[in-house]
Formats: sequence, C-alpha cells, structure tokens
Amino acid sequence: MFRIDKKIGFFFLMGTVLLFSGCGSDRAGEIAEKQVAGVVERDSDGDGVIDSDEINIYFTDPLVKDSDGDGLDDKYEIDNGLNPNIADTDGDGLNDGDEVNTHHTDPKNRDSDGDGLDDKYEINNGLNPNLTDTDGDGLNDGDEVNMHHTDPKNRDSDGDGLEDKYEIDNGLNPNLTDTDGDGLNDGDEVNTHHTDPKNRDSDGDGLEDGDEINTYETNASNPDTDGDCLFDNHELLNYGTDPKKSDSDGDGVEDGFEIYGDLNATCAVISVLNATPAQDNMPVDGDVMDALDPSNDSDGDGWANLQELNCTGGDPKDRTETCPAIDSTPEGEALASYGYIFIPGAFDVDGDGVDEGGFWAATYQATAVGIKILNTEVKSTMGTNFNAFVADNFSLLNSSSQIEGFFEGEFPLNDDAEQLTFKEGEILDATTKVRKSSMPRYVGMTPYMAMVSIKHVKFRDTDSKDLGVAIDMLSNKQYTHIQQLLTKDKEVNGENNDAYVPTVRNGLLGVDIHVPIVNYEIKMKEFGKDYLEFVSDALHMYSADGVVFNEATDIEPWWGIEEKDFPTTGTNSRDELRDIDGDGTIEGIVSGDGGYYAIMARGGLLLNLKEGVIGGKKIATGEGIGFRAATPYLY
Repeated sequence: MFRIDKKIGFFFLMGTVLLFSGCGSDRAGEIAEKQVAGVVERDSDGDGVIDSDEINIYFTDPLVKDSDGDGLDDKYEIDNGLNPNIADTDGDGLNDGDEVNTHHTDPKNRDSDGDGLDDKYEINNGLNPNLTDTDGDGLNDGDEVNMHHTDPKNRDSDGDGLEDKYEIDNGLNPNLTDTDGDGLNDGDEVNTHHTDPKNRDSDGDGLEDGDEINTYETNASNPDTDGDCLFDNHELLNYGTDPKKSDSDGDGVEDGFEIYGDLNATCAVISVLNATPAQDNMPVDGDVMDALDPSNDSDGDGWANLQELNCTGGDPKDRTETCPAIDSTPEGEALASYGYIFIPGAFDVDGDGVDEGGFWAATYQATAVGIKILNTEVKSTMGTNFNAFVADNFSLLNSSSQIEGFFEGEFPLNDDAEQLTFKEGEILDATTKVRKSSMPRYVGMTPYMAMVSIKHVKFRDTDSKDLGVAIDMLSNKQYTHIQQLLTKDKEVNGENNDAYVPTVRNGLLGVDIHVPIVNYEIKMKEFGKDYLEFVSDALHMYSADGVVFNEATDIEPWWGIEEKDFPTTGTNSRDELRDIDGDGTIEGIVSGDGGYYAIMARGGLLLNLKEGVIGGKKIATGEGIGFRAATPYLY
C-alpha cells in the first residue's frame, strides 16, 4: 500500500524513502522540511554520508562505502580531509588506506616526517617514514641520501667505528674507513691510537701513522716515541737507532745526547739540529754518530759509557765519577811498578759461552839480572816430591791422566850447583828491554826451573809488605787470549799502516770495566812468531799403547794454531826436531830428555813442543825458549 504526496515530492513505499534526484528546492529548506515532516535521508551504502551528499557534494558513489577503493570509508576520508575519490590523496605513491592502517603515515603529506624523502621512498628502502633520522645517528635521512650519500639505516655507514654525524662534523669521510689513507681505520685512530684520521702523519715526524703503528710500533701521536730528543723517522732512516729505546746501545746515555755530543743540550736545541740528521752514519753539521757504540765516552773521562754504567761509582754522564781502575789497588800498583801490564778480558776466548776475565802479564820475557839462587832454595820451593810440584804447577790439556813419570831416579839437582841468577822481585823484571850483549832473557831453561823462579817472586807494597800476589807462567789460554787481542788490533788498526805496532787495547773484543777504554793502549813486547816461550800447559806425548800425540785433530780450534804448523802423519822420535813446513822454523814434536809429557812452547801461530819438563835444549839459532809470568784470571 502506498501513497503519493506531490507537495513534498517523495514516494513512500512500504516505509522506505527514495529521494528524487531532480529536486530543485534549496538544500537547507529541504532539510528543514524533512525534519518537520519526520522524513530521514537515505545512506544507501551505510558509509555515514547520505546519498544526496555523496551525489551532489562529494561526487562519490552512494552505493559504495569506499568510492576510491583505498581501504578507507568515504566518510573517514571526508572527515579527515582526504579525497574519497583518489586512492593516493598526497600523490606519494602510497594508498591512503595503507598510509593510515599500515604505515601510519600522513596520507595528506608526501613526506610525513619532513626529512626530505617521500614516504614511499622511505618505505621501499627500509626507512622509517615517520622518523627524520631512521638510524638515530643525528643526521636527517634525506641529508644522508641526497647530500652525504651515507646509509640512513646505518649509524656508521663505512663501518669504521665512528658514527656518520661525528665523521661529517669532524671533516671525515663517512663513506671511507680510512679518510687519510694512512692504513689505519678512522675509528681506531680516534678511539685507540688518538691520532688524526685526517692526517697521514699525525705527529709530523715524517712517518705515516699506519707505518708507525703496524710496522715500527712507534707512537704515531708523538714524534719522539722514546723521548731521546730524536725524531722517530730520523732514528729509523738516518741513524739506525731504536726509536722505541731512548738508549739504543744501552750505555746509560740517551741517543740524542750521544749523537749531538752535548750532555748539557736540551731537547729543544737538539730538535733544531735534528732537522738535518746525519746521513749514512757520517757526521753532518756537527753530528757525532755515537748512539750505537757503547764504548763511546760521552763525558770525556776516559771511561766508556758502558763501563761506567756497569761499575761501582761510575757515571757515564758525569766526568767526575769514574770506575775504580784495577791499577789503583795496592796489588795493581805493585804489579805495574814491576813492569806488568793488565790484559783486558770480557770476551769468550775458548768458545765455551763464558767470557774470560782479565789478568796481569809481564811486558817482556823473564830477564837474568845476575843475582844467584842456590839449589837449596830451589829445593825448598819445589818441596820433596818433584812430580807433585809439576802436577801442581802445570796443567795437562789432552788427557785426564795425572801427570806422572816426568822424572825417575834421583832428584835432578846437585846440592852445590848454582842454578838460577836472580833476586826476589828482580828476576822477572818486565820493565826494560834487554839486549843480548848485556842481560839476556832466560832461554833454554828447563820449564820446571822457570816455574821455580816465578814462585820466588814477591810483590810488596810501599811498606815492603808482601801482597801475596800469585803468578805463574802464561797458560795456553792466556797466550791465545793475548794473541786474539793482537790479531783483532791489527785487523782494526794495522791495515795499510806502515808504522803500526801491535797493541793490546780494551774494547776490541769485549769491554772490560776494570780499565779505561779510551786511549788504553799497551805494548806486549817479545810476543809472537819470532819469540818462542813456554806456557804452563803440558801435552801427553805418548799414550800407554805407544801412540804419539801428533794429530792436528788434537788441537783445539781456539788455540789459533794453523794446521800446517802441526804434523799430521808419522811418528816422531823423542830426540827429533823437525822443520815441518820448510819455513826455517822447527815445529817438530819432542819430549826432551825425560818423561812422557812436553811443555807447550808458543810462538805466533806455532805450537812447538821442543822441551820435556826437565829438558834444557836450545834450538839451533841459540835463542832457546823463554817464558813470561802472569797472574791467574782475576774474575
């Protein structure tokens, strides 16, 4: 059942109201009339917007809640200022519904967070379109993309340990791990090494930071790592000193002061000088290349820095404080007054890994001075057992057997015979070179009588008190010790020097702290190939099975004996003297006139076994074999 009311232009059909689209009355008036008449306008799609508004105002589809299909009802869009007929109101490439419901961005604003990047770009690239600084590094995402070309999702785009903003604020390249190209990561330079990541050479010492840290292990933020007043690069490239060690040669004086030769200089002064460092260890502008020489005497007191560093009372930087010299002791003064000289040690003579010490030795071989000693005094010195005396005073080098069999039968002395011509303290006078025409050296004397004469020598102080200094004949090791020093001296100082005189010096093979090293020069007289002398070592000539000791393999290499100077084949008679190499010098092996042992006679590179313990032969030239005294090794 229905009716038509033409006045108000509505059809009423079963309680449903349909609006004529052709109504021409004023909208406000229509609404009022409808309210008066109790008529409700129709919302066909139920979107909250009446059909007439959708048709006449919003031009939306009154039969579809979401006219533009963007996931938002028309009313929501109208109420929130969106265009219900356009799926992407702000034209940012994102559906309005997705912006509202998924991304929570502003569908009316292409750049919701105002960071300079459209929402869609941010979403497509994993950025947060609602945060201007997605990675929280202090930089706007848009600036990172468009200006800095960094990664707005990564606080540290280059992974160098520094955030992008820090790098940009401090002039670094946030896209390079090593801005200055010195081989160090920017973050490590800032946080670990404290160097300047914009400067390849942070401390200005001429070495790149990477080389200092990775190669030289020096301090890249300090031009003088060890504080010795020398720049690191000059130590490495010019001087060869250690830039991590202020005293490269360990002598107690810093490298800078040694090189520039002035203990009173300041680092400021040296740094000025060091602007032109010495090249190739050659002096330049007054530089002195001493920093690698511990024997340098920085304070000019005659003692090497290394000596003063290791002795009691010495100071390598104070010339008033020196080491106590060995000749300043009562024993040293007495020995020196008798013509003995100190042979420096501190090097390994025999290759056993232990440095030998020093000892005193007579300058010349023993001198006959015309004073006599009777057999009774000789016997008193030797005691009642000849073999025991020999065993106590001579060392056997080539056998573990006890020294025995030197003498069989009566004691080899006549009670009334005058054996020696010497006086206590004078027989081994070592101060004067003696000529044959006056007081000749003791030559051709039996080795045991030479030892007796030595045992009679007494060294006394100024009050005539016996100092108890023990002396002996040089040992084979001591002879070799002197020989090694003289050989080294000739190598260092005698090459192409016509005026060269063989000299024993301290510091040639080791630095002995007991005597000065600067200008310590002593002359060893009558020493070498032209002067044969006994030493206090014996060789076992015949073994129990009759084998003669005559092989070069029986000689220790450190003795300094050339193989050609020692017989390598054949058996030698006990009486035979032979010139083995034809040079006019007799080097044959003979045990003299008694016993199975022979005392070693040394001369230069020769090993001469010409006398048995009680033999008394002279060689053909009439010179015979002499001997000199020495103290034992003192330390």
